Amino acid sequence: MERLEVEFIAAVVRHLPELSSKRMRFYIEHLSRLAEDLRVLRGDDVPSILTMEKIGPEKRSFECHAVLLADENEVIGHTMIERTSEMSGDACAFDEAMYLMHHGQDIPSKFRSYYLVIQEWRHAVNTERVAYLYWDGSRWTQRWRWLDSRGHWGNSVRVLRSK
Repeated sequence: MERLEVEFIAAVVRHLPELSSKRMRFYIEHLSRLAEDLRVLRGDDVPSILTMEKIGPEKRSFECHAVLLADENEVIGHTMIERTSEMSGDACAFDEAMYLMHHGQDIPSKFRSYYLVIQEWRHAVNTERVAYLYWDGSRWTQRWRWLDSRGHWGNSVRVLRSK
């Protein structure tokens, strides 16, 4: 590594808020989340609604809604769901998620840094778990997350709604 790179990294680390080892590990394992949080820290404008259009053969359109208010870093899942229930579009469920996964090649690459929450697709055994899609580096994948998880519903989360 060049001396300038080392100095730059040291300066960035000195000026970041104190991070726990758990948060550092999270960022190492989720680089897209780190990139998103740094964009927010830098003050980049991140739109509150991102639109994807003409996905798949049916040319479906979706909106991806941010859930945080200006002074928030994260919210619990129940707050996230409550805020998006009154937003434009219809809440997405299993069918929309499957459609997007089958036509993932049509999803613009800018969405790969987000976790796309499917608010109406709940786990069959425990409805406190909600489905989300994420880009695993080669394809869109589905996972479950507890609604009461703090720290998992932050800047890189968008709630998916159909247009």
